[in-house]
Amino acid sequence: PAAPGTDPDPGVIREAEGIEPLVIDDKELASTDVALMRVKRYLPEPDTRAARVDRLPLALAHAMLERRLGRIARGEASPISAGSAARNVWFETVEMGAVRVTAADDRWQEAVAVLEREFRRAMEHGFLPGELAEAKSVLLNTLEQQVRQKPTRRSEGIAAVMIRCIGADDVFPEPETELAITREALDAVDAARCHDALCTFWDVAGHDLVLTTKSRVEDTARELTACFEESRGIPVDPPRPEELPAFAYESFGPAGTVASETRVEDLGITQLVLSNQVRINLKRTDFESGRIHLLARIGSGQLTQPADKPMLDSFAQAVFDGGGLGKHGQEELERMLAGKNVGCSLAIDEDAFVLSGSTTPADFPLQCRLLYAAIADPGWREEALWQFQKTIPVLMQQLRHTTRGPLREMQSWLHGADARYSAATLDQLASYTIADARDWLDPELADGYLELSIVGDIDPQAALPELLATFGALPTRDATPEAHPGKRKVGSPAPPGAVVFRYESTIPQAMALMMWKTAGQRGNPREFRRLHVLASVLKERLREEIRENLGASYSPVAIADGSEALENVGHLLGQSVCNPEDIGKILSSMRSEASTLAADGTTADELDRARRPILGMMEKSLRDNQHWLRTVLGRSQAEPERLELARDRDADYRSITLDELNTLAAKYLGGGNAISITIRPQAP
Repeated sequence: PAAPGTDPDPGVIREAEGIEPLVIDDKELASTDVALMRVKRYLPEPDTRAARVDRLPLALAHAMLERRLGRIARGEASPISAGSAARNVWFETVEMGAVRVTAADDRWQEAVAVLEREFRRAMEHGFLPGELAEAKSVLLNTLEQQVRQKPTRRSEGIAAVMIRCIGADDVFPEPETELAITREALDAVDAARCHDALCTFWDVAGHDLVLTTKSRVEDTARELTACFEESRGIPVDPPRPEELPAFAYESFGPAGTVASETRVEDLGITQLVLSNQVRINLKRTDFESGRIHLLARIGSGQLTQPADKPMLDSFAQAVFDGGGLGKHGQEELERMLAGKNVGCSLAIDEDAFVLSGSTTPADFPLQCRLLYAAIADPGWREEALWQFQKTIPVLMQQLRHTTRGPLREMQSWLHGADARYSAATLDQLASYTIADARDWLDPELADGYLELSIVGDIDPQAALPELLATFGALPTRDATPEAHPGKRKVGSPAPPGAVVFRYESTIPQAMALMMWKTAGQRGNPREFRRLHVLASVLKERLREEIRENLGASYSPVAIADGSEALENVGHLLGQSVCNPEDIGKILSSMRSEASTLAADGTTADELDRARRPILGMMEKSLRDNQHWLRTVLGRSQAEPERLELARDRDADYRSITLDELNTLAAKYLGGGNAISITIRPQAP
């Protein structure tokens, strides 16, 4: 600008003297947390090689301390569910250090003792060589992967780093430079130097001890200080080294063979059927240098979720991921795989259990073995149950005090109160056991239909021996997915109608939604594509009406939503976050714009403006590994029509006509098909 503004006055940055307690209470908080903080005025320094090297030992020390807190959080009856340690600079003005823990079941008094003891243990006794080796491996691996992926970095990612560097007055880092500086510096960093850096940074006149809690009493601040001081009087022992075994999954029995191979030349896809009926889809791309993505779809997923166990999918996912493997607990597994580019996580889709991971060409064999072990020998450990039970109060708070609760209620209502889409009570969640998850998942993991898709920087022929040795060695699977026709039907409210959902909050944030029932997505791809464009037309009309004509600052959206697993479940949806007092006029505007669109249709200009950004996103998706993995390959042998849908997608969108859109608008957007949904806060 011609007359730039002056820098704002940051005010006084007060440094604590001794231990100064601060209690912040809010009944809508999701969790109870305790933090030991060190606050000082930040003194800017040039971003030099020497400055980056000097900061490294402290960063490693905080990483090791955070790792210790994470291990404690996994223990049975541990009073904490998470922990962290870090140094941050805020607004180039404040330098802050913080060691934080989240209290399990609001047991903040015990959490204070854990925080104090582990912080003091690190300050008094330092760190073990094994801890430092793990922290170094993780850091080096991250930087090495950035170098390998540099040729295929995305523009938006580069721009975000540039903006951060400009704001912080830092040098824009080339990955090779960062790796070279770090690798050279790490050679000179030992555990003693990390200990010195931690002690120097935290050697200040005082610390703030901050408790954020749902409720307080008159003497909470005094009790907070007393808990901290009492813990100080208990001696702490030095950390003890733990021996790390080798990865146990190296032998899998007789390798499988390729029963059939199909080349889909125009899409660059290879499809294999192995001798044990495992299906494998492979596509080699150059979109991400040195990166390979794997996705295994197994069995039937949420379709077979027990009817009397709402949110068992959330529970099963958590205890599966937290239970490690049969021969390695999750904690041991994390230490064992530190510095390796492998991973395995479970998601439960409407019609499949989905195991996914991401790796590099060098670590591809280990990634295959890890996924094999997750399928053949999941850990199902009680420690995962303990961890989940600690999160239940946090989850219940979110359902009670945020829009997550009424949105879950809305899904239950839209699906005829089907338990698969309903919220569980606190007592229900607390009653679930490892056996509940195993009884549901184990049979499907053992022999359910399995389709593995692999996309990225992979040579299919070079990868084949490892795939045959691992996935080919699994027991014989179902040759086709189970149909479950009866489980694909749910009830739904009949339009027209109106419903209100409420949540407890003093924050004046509401949601206005208008919904028009459609035929959905399953077996209906061509119409669903046209509904996608029609939703874009409606979104633009809502934006003009609500933002421009009503003068409201809200940003409404409109989408076409539909299930790929359930029969005849789909909606066109208009939605806007707003103040509670504006709900009426927002809903009225949505209904009016949709009715006008149904009666009068759209225009050629609106169709062009709606379709153009969709075509742009589709063009971009052709160089996106996740699009190929999840949309095209993921179930392409179970549903061969997906390949044809990938081939004709762009041409089909370009062929959409005004008559087609106007026919759909008249069919679905009339007032007789509309359901208004209000989500609003009410005072606790």
